[in-house]
Amino acid sequence: MTLADTHFFKEALAQGKDFAQGSGSSRAYLTLSYIQKAAGLRQDAWQSATKAYSLDPHSKEVGFAYLDANDENRVIAGELVVVAHLPLSSVRQRQVELAQGAEYVRNALIPAQTEKNRFVLADRTLSYYQGLLLRYKKDPSAKADLRVARIDRLGALLARYQMRELISEYQKLKA
Repeated sequence: MTLADTHFFKEALAQGKDFAQGSGSSRAYLTLSYIQKAAGLRQDAWQSATKAYSLDPHSKEVGFAYLDANDENRVIAGELVVVAHLPLSSVRQRQVELAQGAEYVRNALIPAQTEKNRFVLADRTLSYYQGLLLRYKKDPSAKADLRVARIDRLGALLARYQMRELISEYQKLKA
């Protein structure tokens, strides 16, 4: 890690890979991930963090590193499972929830083989947002996140062809 901090990336990567392969521990893969991130190898750092998480999914240190690597690589899938085991701030928790919701909306808007399949995804997304909106309305510190959730939910309403509710919600947001 010190070699990486002093920009001796070639040596740091060689030693980090040897350490990870020799030890096989989550700690060794976290070290390798740190070195790879410092060297600008984001995808490699994500793979090493993923390996560390697969070896020790209950470690807070590993969980946070894995979550950070996911964020760096814009990987959203599975983050809700990871954060369930981590003591996150309410702000960070909402960030993960909103990113997951946005991913659900994107998936609901992708043309499916059948309209029924698309509606199933849209309905699940609307249900997800219903839970978020109920929680966020109760939390005064979540005002900005509530607005983001309401805006993102518009995409799920569009995917479900609930045009009256979509227009009504849009007008409420605009007001």
